[in-house]
Amino acid sequence: MEKLKQVLELKQQGYQKVTNVINYLASHDRSHLLAEESFRTLDPEAAFKPAKLAAVLLVTAVGIPMLWMGEEFGQSTRQTPNQPNKLQWSLLKNQPNHELLEYYKHVILLR
Repeated sequence: MEKLKQVLELKQQGYQKVTNVINYLASHDRSHLLAEESFRTLDPEAAFKPAKLAAVLLVTAVGIPMLWMGEEFGQSTRQTPNQPNKLQWSLLKNQPNHELLEYYKHVILLR
C-alpha cells in the first residue's frame, strides 16, 4: 500500500502540481501500442481489449493525458525517425477501430 501511495502522491515524485504530469501511451519516439510485436500477432478482438484498458488508465490517471495521433482509433503504425506517419483514416471503416474511437470518447466524457 505504501508503494501505491508513493506512485499516486505526485509531490513525492518531485512534481509541484498535477498539471506538471503528462501521461501518454505513445509519442513521436515510441510506436503505438497496437504496433508492438505482442499485439500484432493477436486477432483484433484480443488486441483491442488491452488497448481499451490502456485508454481507461491513461484518461483516468492523475495528470494530463496526451493522445498521439491515431491512437484513439487503433492506428498501428510503427514510428520511424524523420519519416512522415500519416493518419490512416480508412481504419475507421473497421468495427474494432471504430469501437475503440467510441470507447475513447466515452472515457473522455467520464473524465
